[in-house]
Amino acid sequence: MLSKPKNALISLSALLGLLFLFAGCAKKETQLHATISTSEGDIVVRLRDKETPKTVENFIGLADGTKLLAEGEDAANAKPFYDGLIFHRVIDDFMIQGGCPQGTGTGGPGYQFEDETYTDGAKISGEIKDLKTAETVFNVMLMPHYQEHRGKSPSTIASDLLRELQEPLGIKMLREKTVEEIAAETGFEGELRAQGEVLHPVAYGTLCMANSGPNTNGSQFFIVTKEGGTPWLDGKHTVFGKVTSGMEVAEAISKLETAAQDKPVEDVVMETVRTERRDSTLVAIITTSQGVIEAELLEDIAPKTVENFVGLADGSRLLADGEDPANAKPFYDGLIFHRVIPDFMIQGGCPQGNGMGDPGYSFEDETHKPGPVISGPIDTEAKVEAVYTRMIMPHLQENRGTSPSEVINQIYAGMRQQAGFSPIIGYAVEELAKEVGFEGDLHEQVLNGSVAYGTLCMANSGPNTNGSQFFIVTKEGGTPWLDGKHTVFGEVISGMEVAEAISKVETAAQDRPAEDVTILSIRVSEVKVKVEKDESKES
Repeated sequence: MLSKPKNALISLSALLGLLFLFAGCAKKETQLHATISTSEGDIVVRLRDKETPKTVENFIGLADGTKLLAEGEDAANAKPFYDGLIFHRVIDDFMIQGGCPQGTGTGGPGYQFEDETYTDGAKISGEIKDLKTAETVFNVMLMPHYQEHRGKSPSTIASDLLRELQEPLGIKMLREKTVEEIAAETGFEGELRAQGEVLHPVAYGTLCMANSGPNTNGSQFFIVTKEGGTPWLDGKHTVFGKVTSGMEVAEAISKLETAAQDKPVEDVVMETVRTERRDSTLVAIITTSQGVIEAELLEDIAPKTVENFVGLADGSRLLADGEDPANAKPFYDGLIFHRVIPDFMIQGGCPQGNGMGDPGYSFEDETHKPGPVISGPIDTEAKVEAVYTRMIMPHLQENRGTSPSEVINQIYAGMRQQAGFSPIIGYAVEELAKEVGFEGDLHEQVLNGSVAYGTLCMANSGPNTNGSQFFIVTKEGGTPWLDGKHTVFGEVISGMEVAEAISKVETAAQDRPAEDVTILSIRVSEVKVKVEKDESKES
């Protein structure tokens, strides 16, 4: 739980004059950054090593040269792969591409590896019943197997499939097999899972792998310079980083004079590519008519919420696709804190000033994260709640209150009769999952941040109705009855006395201040942070 800020905490205005902020205890994980030093200037990228670990590991290994060392070879022999290469293809209002050792776009490091473009969906097993499953089996099992064996296979079945898949009847033949049969023939180990959602869109400022088709990644990468991104490339290229500074350098490179095949007339050289782990954080500077509040934004637990808040703060979130960034109008500037309650919270961010407005859209909560898998007998309150809220209730809603399963209808009738959940107890999770057609794993829900004193949280009108409104908790001890109902996406590091003063101003109807308390501006800065370990606070 966030403790009350003390006067000893350094404010952001002082922090920006220093290189480092020294905090008490190193609880926050470090973040991986890459600095691409070019002949035109530096581009700094935050690497997404958690979401795309294989791609980031490859990039780092090429950057320092260790990826290409023979097994057991002395690390002193490593030669950084990217140093001295060029951006061989640049297109204005699109992207800049580099990392080809031949400088033509046809070279690589001598190997290929798979994409990390989608989240994992449900487990796939048994008969290959549909075209989507067949495509997944082909891309994940068969294609890597053929590539490993240079277009041939020691398996008769796999060889036959390779031949037949070149004909219209090939997919039909594949669909006559089972997932397990193909796995055995190709030596595939582990679970095969359906394709989930796109992990990251190919957005403005993202660092992505270039390829020549699915699972053909090597060393080439590109940085997107198109405002609004390139949604037609979503899911086709692994997005493994986001530029945090130096986009003006990338944009300048994209505008250089080019010759054939979009190659710059004068070489743009990558002098070095170096990576480092460091702490960094986004800090929101909320300037009000009552003073300044500074809050650290919690990207690690609420990335979508923080991205929305930052995009509204600078106005980029509401730009039309392809619209000039110069047209961006900061959303929060000039709005008011429309609802303030002493010893509770202050709320703002409504464009109508009455708590009824929003930015024109809503998005989902980030209140929980997946915990351990729930399985076996339903014998605890947590299991009962999870099975009912995430399996039975959605199933009944989909079927308008009446299930095609008699078991589910009996359970629901018993629950209404007894006004309780006991009819669920005694069944197994797997048994009821089959009855409702629930696929995938059912996880425990772990709270993703408590609505504590000094936290910055999203206001809403129910589950998954977040927009632009937010509140800062001013109640000592927090508001635990709101835990799990509001996304926590920030913590005040300076200026809680301002928030508390706002909460105590005179109010009129609906807790609105009698005199407007205005949000003059909200600006977000990225600050490099060095955290010193406090041995006395380690558990």
